[in-house]
Amino acid sequence: MELSVHQVDIVESGSDALVSPIGKNLGMTSQVAKQIKRVCSGDIYENLQRYKSVNGGDVAVSPGYNLAAYILHAVTSPNQQTRAQNVRTSTTRALELADDLGCETISFPVIGTGAAKLPFDAGVKIIGETVEAYQPDNLTVARLVCKDKEKFQSAKAICDDVDTAWVNRTGV
Repeated sequence: MELSVHQVDIVESGSDALVSPIGKNLGMTSQVAKQIKRVCSGDIYENLQRYKSVNGGDVAVSPGYNLAAYILHAVTSPNQQTRAQNVRTSTTRALELADDLGCETISFPVIGTGAAKLPFDAGVKIIGETVEAYQPDNLTVARLVCKDKEKFQSAKAICDDVDTAWVNRTGV
């Protein structure tokens, strides 16, 4: 599976599945989640209420409405696992769910680096390593998306410093 880094708003990334960070209380309070909620034609929050409880590392699925086929809500808030373990677990679970749902493309923001307070570079590396290790059936492309130009450049630099084949260095 190819991982590419893009400077784009996740709602404009064009993937079959979008990953959105949420808290254990199912709150859509991160910048990414707020943007998805704002642009989405459906009531994502209401759809999430069918999940009674979620823990760090869990991923809840909702329809993508006008944005994608699915939105995968990744819980990266700390619990008994460390922040890094939650990001790794959430990333793996999002890949598995998207793959099981027949998606070919998935977009990730750098989850865990907001409220969960994981350092940005660590988040980029964890997502990249997790994507590299995943053996998909349907997924062909994972996009790491950063709306902010400085974060995009930082993510590209981090990925360029990693000497592996998992990054398509021609990202937009």
